[in-house]
Amino acid sequence: DGRASAVWGSHTHVQTSDETLLEGGTGFICDLGMVGAHRSVLGRKVEKVIAHMQGKPRSFMEVAKEQPRIDGCVFDVDPASGRCLAVQRLLAAPETFQDVVEA
Repeated sequence: DGRASAVWGSHTHVQTSDETLLEGGTGFICDLGMVGAHRSVLGRKVEKVIAHMQGKPRSFMEVAKEQPRIDGCVFDVDPASGRCLAVQRLLAAPETFQDVVEA
């Protein structure tokens, strides 16, 4: 704690809600989440993944494109000290993308 401004993990699945600011000034979140379709299995079409898992022939797992979203985290870091001042989870749907970019 304190040797890094921020530490995060990403297993590209589901964002955790354990974001915290540690005592030494390190921002932390266990899993950032994923960027991709919300209604999907790791970004693939649900029906296609189920068909593939059931062993159905020619069950190519297509990329899902409906309900895109961005999961992530914003770490506010003091440039002088390198200490993290705040940690905020980010979950953004398309209608809020511009708000996220401007923030």
